[in-house]
Amino acid sequence: MRAQIAGWHGIFAMEPAIPGLVPEKVRHWQVQQKRWSNGFVQVTRKLMRQVWTTSNWSFGAKLSASFLILIQAFYPCAAVATGSLASCLLLQGGDPTDLLPLIEIILALIALVAVGMTLMPYIVLQRGSMLNYVKTLGLLTPLMIYVSLSNAPSILKTVFGHQDTWKRTPKRRVVPAAAPSDTFDGF
Repeated sequence: MRAQIAGWHGIFAMEPAIPGLVPEKVRHWQVQQKRWSNGFVQVTRKLMRQVWTTSNWSFGAKLSASFLILIQAFYPCAAVATGSLASCLLLQGGDPTDLLPLIEIILALIALVAVGMTLMPYIVLQRGSMLNYVKTLGLLTPLMIYVSLSNAPSILKTVFGHQDTWKRTPKRRVVPAAAPSDTFDGF
């Protein structure tokens, strides 16, 4: 965001592929997600005012940048929504009948947002078959609920100024395939 405010431009390069970007264990992935979430909160605290006051961007660009750096606000909101829905179900004695219209609307919105945010990148990045995409999409909602519940407390602490220590995420180094025998490899 600071580079963009300074007038720099970047390009998205799909090559070379970066091995080991995703941690192998769920607990390590959770640490990574918390770190990223807290980083977005810190960027919001540091740069939101600059986006709106010192940049010479159009209103639409400022709004787009604001949505980008505020995206982590989704997690505490989703955690509150999940907790509220669970509380309502408990108060109803576990009977979801009265809540079914609301649940159907929530599920439709989740499907719309999930497909809207993931289909085009999946196609453009050529990450696999459509069957794999549908499987991934089916896991997305439970995964987002899990991340929301686990990240919300940390995000809220960061919003109110709590500084946490940086935790490294262990990743396994993937060794590239051996070079063909006809390539020059020294003397």
